[in-house]
Amino acid sequence: MARLSGGNLERRNIVNAARLTLGYIYFELSDFEAAAQFLLEIEEPFYDFPKVLLTLGWTFVKSQDYQSALTRLNKLIDEYSDFEDLDEVHFLRGQCYLKLGYYDFAITEFDMAVGAEEDSLANIDAARRGLDEQQRRIKELEQDLQAKEAKLMAVTPLPSLVDAHPQLPKDPEQIQNDRTILVERVMSGREEYDHVSDLIAALRGRIDRLERRKRWEAYAEYGRVKALYLKGVGAE
Repeated sequence: MARLSGGNLERRNIVNAARLTLGYIYFELSDFEAAAQFLLEIEEPFYDFPKVLLTLGWTFVKSQDYQSALTRLNKLIDEYSDFEDLDEVHFLRGQCYLKLGYYDFAITEFDMAVGAEEDSLANIDAARRGLDEQQRRIKELEQDLQAKEAKLMAVTPLPSLVDAHPQLPKDPEQIQNDRTILVERVMSGREEYDHVSDLIAALRGRIDRLERRKRWEAYAEYGRVKALYLKGVGAE
């Protein structure tokens, strides 16, 4: 296979992103055939390919094509083990096995999706406390940065202002030294501000993932109970 140049890969990513969006739209409209048509046209390499596989899994489950769903979900777990929503993937695989009558496999998948509820709640609470702390910190940094920028403006008077007020210091070397120090402080403050902003975004993402995990845990627990019941009924 010929290697893709940077430009070709960028164009393919744009096209694939459009196909993924159309897949989402048709999925929400419950037109699962059309959704699958667009999603199946997306090929690797694509930066969001794990989401493509997960959406295909859902699409085939909704179409009751559980074998096709498992094919995509298995690839997702095998090739993207660091995917952030593996709990959802295990839940969905459990649903497929449950529908196909493989109750032991279904129970295993649901068990993998179910974590310790107390631990999940503790992680969410800890992430929220961290978010509150960083939001307070960024307000302080914002105020400090504004003060530093005001000082920088004050230490660099406009030439017309200097001419109009001879009493203002005109020592170019002193002004330059003061300005250099303040510029360094402003740049340092901006770097810290950007770092805290990135940390806040990461914490918000973590809270969102933990809350989704809690939801899938609840669904998986229900699926596990159902699989155990059906297995028991079938064994009689």
